[in-house]
Amino acid sequence: MKTIKHSLMLVLLVVSVLATGAKASGKQIEITEIKNLGASALKETHSIIQVSWTAAGSPELTHISFELSLEVTYADGFVEKSQSRAAGTARTNRFEVPTLHRSGSQPAAEIKSFKVVITATYSETTTRQVTQ
Repeated sequence: MKTIKHSLMLVLLVVSVLATGAKASGKQIEITEIKNLGASALKETHSIIQVSWTAAGSPELTHISFELSLEVTYADGFVEKSQSRAAGTARTNRFEVPTLHRSGSQPAAEIKSFKVVITATYSETTTRQVTQ
């Protein structure tokens, strides 16, 4: 009976640890919007793409920076890639990309889709005090 009791306690402990781990490993960043804002004021041949996101956290978690990668696919299949870095407090970022892709004698291809990848760099602080 003692072995069954210990085995049951061990199983409950493992289930508890796995459940806690699953909760902690959930997504910390959610991309909330990718929007084409239209033509750039500086370069009329470029469009401004704005990316917005939220970042979950706790008082112990400090976001240091965000690395953003944007892939724009044009109607002819060409993929334009852009990279950017944002501060840890930022929740939006803008990219400027060509509005049309031109290739030789082919007609200009319009933007068809966007793909964004955001990677967060953060630090975590933990404190424990033991008094004897």
